[in-house]
Amino acid sequence: MGVALLAAVLLVGAAEWNHRGVVERARELTQAQGELLGRQVHQSLGSGGLDQVVEDRAEDGLVWVGVLGPGGALSDQAGTPGDERLPDPDHRVLPLQDTVRFFVPPGEPGRVTAGPPTPGGMPRSSQDRARPALVIEYHPVAALDLRTRSQRSRLASGAAALLLVLVAALASRSQHRAAAAERDLEQARHLAALGQMSAVLAHEIRNPLASLKGHAQLLGELVEGQAPLERRAARVVSEAERLEALTNSLLDFARSTQVDRQPTALAELLAQVAEGRDRVEVRCAELRASVDPLRLRQVLDNLVDNALQADPDGTVELAADRVAGALRLTVRDHGPGVPADQRETIFAPFHTGRTRGTGLGLAVARRIVQLHGGTLTVDDAPGGGACFTATIPES
Repeated sequence: MGVALLAAVLLVGAAEWNHRGVVERARELTQAQGELLGRQVHQSLGSGGLDQVVEDRAEDGLVWVGVLGPGGALSDQAGTPGDERLPDPDHRVLPLQDTVRFFVPPGEPGRVTAGPPTPGGMPRSSQDRARPALVIEYHPVAALDLRTRSQRSRLASGAAALLLVLVAALASRSQHRAAAAERDLEQARHLAALGQMSAVLAHEIRNPLASLKGHAQLLGELVEGQAPLERRAARVVSEAERLEALTNSLLDFARSTQVDRQPTALAELLAQVAEGRDRVEVRCAELRASVDPLRLRQVLDNLVDNALQADPDGTVELAADRVAGALRLTVRDHGPGVPADQRETIFAPFHTGRTRGTGLGLAVARRIVQLHGGTLTVDDAPGGGACFTATIPES
């Protein structure tokens, strides 16, 4: 992409530099055309009137001739003027809309034939007379053609540069999409392998763990009243329960392969999530959506529990609405928030910031939302805290 941008800049720069050179050459060509026409008009003044001179030089672009008197005012003119302004003798060239006016200084004296006045009003004389100062107006045909060609080349270069950038952008976008698809595929393979391993481990651990927990509870009853032994038995039961929670999370992670969509009342589902939990506010209109209610509740339970732990004293807001044809579920807390560099890593399996966490809750939650065809993200909430948003498109 960078190489394409550099090539586009060089192409446009070269075209602009070339156009400026052409403009300068066109200006010189315009002045050269004026000088040539001025000499030709001076030479023709003695052989005919101004009207005849304009007619004879029309093919060369001449459209008007004005004769300047001693005071610099027009004393005679012929042709069709495009403007009333006169050029400055010091600069000589006055560009108009489609034509150019050019100041022609007085010429050397020349012999003119004696006779009656010319049709344009110029007197004939048998004496040598100085050729008067003129103002001629003409079409700079060659210069205009040169400018037009340069402008077309300039536009073509700009279009080519734009096309080059667009093609490079599309190629870069396609490359990024392919890389993202490859990463997603690799992640899916990794999660699938991890899920299979987790399921095997969970099943292998579950039965011995249940036995361990049962015997520890029985031991706790036998040593009741003996404080040291009772504390140790309770510690075994607590750790067994933690391992049991971990195996259940592993099984949930392994089972995250499909969802069973059915019409669901969202207000009722959110009320079930908030039931039994303090400090949870629910905002939801009467919405129905095609989702897997059991798996979606698992997502919301996990997000709400995390939010309550992140903000032990604040209120957690649980909301559902429909935006642009998609279901949007949000869980917002007023805690410290999630640092920007951790907003993706927290969804990785076995990533946890708590000493007794399994690190699978958010990974399972995102996987369930993805199975619905949606996304689960986290951002800063207005006013502080974190806001988890699950967006699920209509099925």
